[in-house]
Amino acid sequence: MTDPTQQFQHQLEALKVAYQEQLPGKIQQLGHLWQQYKQGAPDLTRFRDFYRAAHTLAGSSGIYGYDDVGRAARHLEHLCKPWVEAANLPDPDTLQAIELGLEHLQHQPVEPTRELELGTVEPTPIYWIIQAEQDPLDLANTLTRQGYQVMVCSSPAELQSQLPTLPAHSSPIDGILPTTSEQTDTPVNRVLVVDDDEDINRLLCQWLGAAGFQVQGVVSGEVALTYLQPNPPANDRSSFLPDLVFLDVLMPGISGLQVLQHIRQQQWDMAVIMTTAFGSEQVAIDALRQGADDYLRKPFDPQEFQTVLQRTIARVELRRQNAALRRQLQIELARAAEIQQELLPRTIPELPGFDLAARCLSAREVGGDFYDWQVPAPDLFNLVLGDVMGKGLPAALMMATVRAAIRALARQTSPLINIQYTANALESDLIRSESFVTLFHAQLYIPQRRLTFVDGGHGHALMLRQTGQIEELHPRGMPLGSFFGDAYEQGVIYFQPGDALLLFSDGLLEARPDLSKDRSPLLKPLLDHASATELMEYTLKLALQEFADHQTDDLTVLVLRCQA
Repeated sequence: MTDPTQQFQHQLEALKVAYQEQLPGKIQQLGHLWQQYKQGAPDLTRFRDFYRAAHTLAGSSGIYGYDDVGRAARHLEHLCKPWVEAANLPDPDTLQAIELGLEHLQHQPVEPTRELELGTVEPTPIYWIIQAEQDPLDLANTLTRQGYQVMVCSSPAELQSQLPTLPAHSSPIDGILPTTSEQTDTPVNRVLVVDDDEDINRLLCQWLGAAGFQVQGVVSGEVALTYLQPNPPANDRSSFLPDLVFLDVLMPGISGLQVLQHIRQQQWDMAVIMTTAFGSEQVAIDALRQGADDYLRKPFDPQEFQTVLQRTIARVELRRQNAALRRQLQIELARAAEIQQELLPRTIPELPGFDLAARCLSAREVGGDFYDWQVPAPDLFNLVLGDVMGKGLPAALMMATVRAAIRALARQTSPLINIQYTANALESDLIRSESFVTLFHAQLYIPQRRLTFVDGGHGHALMLRQTGQIEELHPRGMPLGSFFGDAYEQGVIYFQPGDALLLFSDGLLEARPDLSKDRSPLLKPLLDHASATELMEYTLKLALQEFADHQTDDLTVLVLRCQA
């Protein structure tokens, strides 16, 4: 049997050689993205594209041993990250720092600074999973649970066939992969007692202290507010941000209701139990309406006190667990969005006599739109634009399946054959998911400027002529998964100098339904001799200015323009 360690070492060496050939182009592409950002109007999407490219370059360069390049790219990533997270454009100082960092990166020698060797650590082998453009966290986590030391993660397909040959290890290896899980069982420990009756205050503090809580008692609303400060220093006893507050409703000066209002205005993660005397229960009920969690009547019954305390603590812990799960979900959705963006083409191929541009904007973190292209031969160019029914994560999962299927099947064969094979390959998945997919798949024969295409229910494909005419591409078929027969027809159309093929998803028409009847606004940039990128951005702007701050549907635009 072939030694899997040796096989992985050979694969690593081959990928290192290929990466060294690609690295100058990756650095050049990063510079190109920055120039696009600088030359256009301030655009957060373009700035995010630059940030993602720097992030990918930093990770892959470090993996393959190009530490100088990796450090320079990571510096750019760190400059961009706070602005991307805040969804703001960078200030002039940051722009200048990025310019200097990019210049430094472009002067780095494209040579590895260290050798990567597999080696072994007795008695547990260290296995490498070669990283490509994305991080297959599912496979990495699977291997870690099985006890493997996972050093680098990607290319799961190549590793999958080797898994049966890898010996299992008896215990998992901790600390190999970063974890994003958060502590969800933070205990309710700190309690503030606010009551102007010193005897009751002392009694509550004694009960709570005996139960193991860290307790602070104060005798007025004014003093309570001096303790209730955000982010108090750990050694500062003059401020005390508790998990739970026992708060007397009726106090001279600042009342318990006013303290409660202050707490809820700050949106702190703390529970409030109001304490009230007999005859003032209505005031306590009003406090519940204003955000209190529960209330106790004086004099306190020990059993009732214990019941209310346990009930409130359980509510706080459940709320914190739910908040942690929501944060974890947002982290995972953000990671899914990054992975989905990584699935889209990262570079624009050289197409003699043509220029190309495309962008996909999801309505949620992830979506069902996608585009893709391939260059199966020097004179051929394949492209596809698809739209999976629905939005969000289910559509995104199906989108990845559809993209993988057509990418695997679409080569130098005609679009008609490619889409028929793709429809057959996806049939069972689409039946199970009760979904369907619209696809526009085309093949450009570059020397003759001939576009052969099949429209699988997409319907949003236009040839914008430099003469001012707009031609809708026919024939059209049914979406994949509609199961009204799998007969598709193939069409042919020719480019003339200055013409542009415009493909878009239905998100454009949802924002601008008027374009379904009057297509003429789409011609304006073409008649002004705009590039493919300018035409794409103009089309996106038509939709985004209608979406305003709330994009309601996935939106994808692809432009293939024949240069004049």
